[in-house]
Amino acid sequence: MAAVSIAKTLTKVVIGGGAVYATVQQGVWTTNTADSSKVLETVRNSVAPTASEYISKIPSMREVNNSVVSLWNKGVTTTFHTVADAPKYGKQVVESTKNLISNK
Repeated sequence: MAAVSIAKTLTKVVIGGGAVYATVQQGVWTTNTADSSKVLETVRNSVAPTASEYISKIPSMREVNNSVVSLWNKGVTTTFHTVADAPKYGKQVVESTKNLISNK
């Protein structure tokens, strides 16, 4: 049983390592944007047309950046509105607790 478990794990490691090696050799993980663009063009030209349609739907870095900034700002605004409204909610909790206790 241990041999089967070791074989399964070893197979997964080899497949994962091979995938990483192949993508590094193709230049997928490079920090050079020109090389990354070449890899993207290679992928676009060598995959099925349906996959190319999905690749064209990938948002640009600017769109992603704007989205992240917008969501971050919305989160900050919501947090501070909640903190600002905390006294009001605290007062409501105290009042409802008093009413609950006095009604018993």
